[in-house]
Amino acid sequence: MYTHTQLGETPLCTHTHTQLGETPLHFACKLGHVEVVALLLSLPLTNTTIRNRHGQMPADVVCQKASTEDKAKIEALLAGTYTCNYYSVQFVYNGSC
Repeated sequence: MYTHTQLGETPLCTHTHTQLGETPLHFACKLGHVEVVALLLSLPLTNTTIRNRHGQMPADVVCQKASTEDKAKIEALLAGTYTCNYYSVQFVYNGSC
């Protein structure tokens, strides 16, 4: 289990974004990282409906920059129809992000 301390003292800000409006979830989906997508989705503040500057949600960019081998798993994670038990996260939000 990862705790807030093990992940670092900086809170996990899943809603932060780049100048192009891409969140950590956009990047994980785009690069095909199933485990990272599962981890981010397990955090209470992760928003799956944030759109980037191109109007794309994380579900719209799945595996754009990676092989499509894990595309179905990521799409199922985003839809809530697939469970990935790689991580059990205890997240402590301290109100600053």
